[in-house]
Amino acid sequence: MIPTSPRKRRRIPDAPEIDRVEWSAGASGDIVVEVHARPGTAVPTTAPELVAEPGPGEQSFSSAGRWPPSLRGGAWSVSFVLPLAWRGALGGELGLRAEGVLVALPAATALPAAPAASAGKVIDSTVLAERRARRAELSEESLSRRVGEAEALVHQLQAQLGHLERQLRDALGERARMSGELAGRERELRVMRQREYSEQQLRIEAEAEIERVRRETRAGLERDLVSLDQALEAERRERAGAEAALVEGEVRQADELRRARRQIDALRAELQERQRIHDHLRVGLGLLRDELGEPSGCEPQEDPPGERLGLRRRAGAASAMRRPFPEEPSAPALIEHLGEAARRLQERVPAGGHRPEPTEAEAQALATTTATEPGRGPRKAPPPRVAVSPPVPGGDGWRGGAGAPGAAAGAWLWEATARMARAGGAERAGRLIVELLAVQGLRYPRELRYLLRIDELRPLVVTITHGDVHTGPVDPASGDPEIAFRLGGPAVALAPLGAGATRRRLPGVDVGGRRRELRRLLKAMRAPVTLEELAEGRVTPSPELVLEAVALGVDPAWTAGHSFDVAYVLVGGAGPTALRVQVRDGEPLTVGPHDGAAAATVTTTREGLVAMLARRAGPGAGVEMSGSSTALAMLGRWLERAQGRAGIER
Repeated sequence: MIPTSPRKRRRIPDAPEIDRVEWSAGASGDIVVEVHARPGTAVPTTAPELVAEPGPGEQSFSSAGRWPPSLRGGAWSVSFVLPLAWRGALGGELGLRAEGVLVALPAATALPAAPAASAGKVIDSTVLAERRARRAELSEESLSRRVGEAEALVHQLQAQLGHLERQLRDALGERARMSGELAGRERELRVMRQREYSEQQLRIEAEAEIERVRRETRAGLERDLVSLDQALEAERRERAGAEAALVEGEVRQADELRRARRQIDALRAELQERQRIHDHLRVGLGLLRDELGEPSGCEPQEDPPGERLGLRRRAGAASAMRRPFPEEPSAPALIEHLGEAARRLQERVPAGGHRPEPTEAEAQALATTTATEPGRGPRKAPPPRVAVSPPVPGGDGWRGGAGAPGAAAGAWLWEATARMARAGGAERAGRLIVELLAVQGLRYPRELRYLLRIDELRPLVVTITHGDVHTGPVDPASGDPEIAFRLGGPAVALAPLGAGATRRRLPGVDVGGRRRELRRLLKAMRAPVTLEELAEGRVTPSPELVLEAVALGVDPAWTAGHSFDVAYVLVGGAGPTALRVQVRDGEPLTVGPHDGAAAATVTTTREGLVAMLARRAGPGAGVEMSGSSTALAMLGRWLERAQGRAGIER
């Protein structure tokens, strides 16, 4: 089988002894290939073979002439006859095998056609005979070789034809089998495609159903979440309202208690004053009884009337103190009755100083008048010369603590902090609570560390160590295992932590952690915090916050008819700070920066301000005052009353 196109062949070594390869067309349509060796090349002992397309599909051709050939110019050549079908191998697909060695041949070049012999040219007969003989030999050998090759090719083709027929039958059988199998596979493929389509439709429907259920579930969860958020927000608002109402109720209850105590103190002072007046009238009434109760038959003595009357009055006073009264009429009635009796007595005394003895009817009438109610006695006249002294200011009429108007019994700082938070200053109230936490170090003897979350401020970690209190920010990256408990809530609910007056629980405060430590701390802060304690413990909160807290306890009614400003200049520290307490007629006191003129000025330090407000400022406290002494005294009395100490406005 001859390939129609060149293919990659095995590489063979070049033959430098081959000079050229030439080809020409034979007389019978064959191809004559002539291989010429170089001059001086040794002649092989056996005739070489021409190998067309060397490799696994190679084919060999024997030489066409006699061997060994004749030399021409010292070089030998050999001829080969190839079928016309091997024309394509002349381009370099030829090899020469000589003595078992295969060498590659260069590409064959075509010889030009020989020109026709001219009629006048004389050719040697010997040459012609030699040519004819060679041509005849070549033709005979070529024919015999071609016949053999043709027969071999026929046998080969017949064998190949039988083989191809068998392969064709096998291929047809395989085709039939494959057709049946293909038809079965196609049916299976159609079934699989139908099943896949059905499964795809089911999957699409399932995904759509899952997506619908997911949307409905998500919508339901969102609705439930919104409703829960609304319920939680409503509960928070309700809780905040309840806590605010609770705190407001506590403050209202404290205000009512303060007013009740104030009324009780006023009534007690009035009762004491009436008791004093009653005792005074009681002595005078006893003297009048002794004077009017003498027997009518008694003769006057020789003693002077004044001396005798003085002795009688002193004796009557002693007996009157021991004599019980049937009942105690009111002070005005006693004054009226006493004045009427004195007037009648003076009318009966003569000008010479001798007192006539009262008649029995008059004595009985006076005794009856003093023993009965004032409304049932005889007609009353205004007393001519009876004076009753009013209660002394600063005595029992005003008492500190609960008796001072505008301040609860000791818990004024807690109330002021809560009032500051409710009045829109929750952030300032939170800062005041944080600054007052230093009192916990003075009262709590243990080491403690807890977390404090005031809604208006950032969370803080409070550490109590050996009487010192330190506050610092919360580190969310690291958990603090030493934190005993956690407190969180608004400033109005957390005010007792800094101002004292705590109870067993803190209403409106979220609590977490060890409650035993919290109860210990609340027990230590049960007593109200006062400025005296701050001054003694050298706790110095912000002056502006302290002044605002004290000013919130001043009743606006106290400022009626007064308008002035008092400046507080605080020196030391980072620099001087000027604050102003503004007093306006019937309005609450306001505290702010000082930027103008003032009726009076107080110059001191932060520690001196707390000590001055707590009445702990001694001669060396560094407090300087200038300006209106009236404004300073009036504001000082108001601030003392706001703290629950004894003081009264004059």
